Amino acid sequence: MRYPEGAEEHAILRAHDKGQPLAEVRGLTPLPAAALSDARAEVDRVTVEDSVVDYVVRIVAETRKSPDLLLGASPRAGVHLLRAAKATAALDGRDFVTPDDVKSLVPPTLRHRVVLKAEAEIEGLDADAVLRRALSRLDVPR
Repeated sequence: MRYPEGAEEHAILRAHDKGQPLAEVRGLTPLPAAALSDARAEVDRVTVEDSVVDYVVRIVAETRKSPDLLLGASPRAGVHLLRAAKATAALDGRDFVTPDDVKSLVPPTLRHRVVLKAEAEIEGLDADAVLRRALSRLDVPR
C-alpha cells in the first residue's frame, strides 16, 4: 500500500481536525438483516472447476519459487484468491469462476502477502511486477 500524496494526507488530517469522521456513520442506512448472509450464500453458490483451482495452486506455488521473492504466498493467500474470484464472478452475475477472474485478482489479493528480496527492489521491481512475472510463467487453463 502506498503513502498518500500531500493533498490526500491534508484531506485526511482535515477530516480528523474537528473530531472523528466515524461519528457520521449514524447517518448511514443499515443493510437489511439478511443482506450479508444472502451475499455470502450467493458467493458460495459460485462453482469452480478443478482446472481453475489447480491454477490457483500453481500461482501460489510459483510465488514460492520466484527468485524475486523472499517469502511467497501462503495457503491462506490461495484461499483468499479463490474466494475473491468467486465474489467477482457473483458480482458479474455469473455462477462460475473463470481463469481471468483469478488472474486479474492476483496483484490486489497477493501483493501484501509476499515479501520481495532486496535485489528485486534494487532492480526497481514492486510486488505487482513480480506477481506479473510469476503469472507469465504459467499456462492459463482453457
